Formats: sequence, structure tokens, C-alpha cells
Amino acid sequence: MKKMLQYLQVVITTAFVLTACVPSAVVVRERPIAPGYVVTRPAPPYPDAVWINEDWIYRGGRYEYVRPHWERPPHPGHVWHGGYWENHPHGYAWHRGHWGR
Repeated sequence: MKKMLQYLQVVITTAFVLTACVPSAVVVRERPIAPGYVVTRPAPPYPDAVWINEDWIYRGGRYEYVRPHWERPPHPGHVWHGGYWENHPHGYAWHRGHWGR
């Protein structure tokens, strides 16, 4: 029983540390504008390719646009959950897309 409690304590502590290290979305005063070019979706490069429409990365004190592209799911059965902008009292924050079931 004591070993089980120690194991559970390690698991909970590890989960807490890992979630504390995940950066939250960064709020910016003005929502950046995507480049004005037209993106034509090319044919998928392989059978299980998934189209990633829009993404933004916060780098160097600002959000940088990531062009739409094809990606391979990390595991069979995973689907792409697209990112989105969220309104905040002081501006906007981008929540990045992610793979999930």
C-alpha cells in the first residue's frame, strides 16, 4: 500500500510539473492579419494526409503566420482540431491546433 501511495504521489507530481511547463496562449492587443495571398489546396501527397488550414506561432514577441500545409497524423485514428483566436479583455490569443482522437 505504501509503495502504491508513493507511486501515485510521483504520478501526480509529474503531471502537475508537466502542465505547469506548458505555456498558455499569449494575449496581444491587436489580432495579426494573415498574408493576403490566395492558397490553393494541392492534391494530398499521400493517402492519409490531413490539411492544416491556418496556424500561428508566438515567436520573438509576436505571432508568426504558418502557411496551410499537409501533415501526416502522428497515430492512426487521430484527427486535427484546428486552432482558433479567442477574444480576451485586453486583446486576442491564438490557441494552436492539435492532434487528438
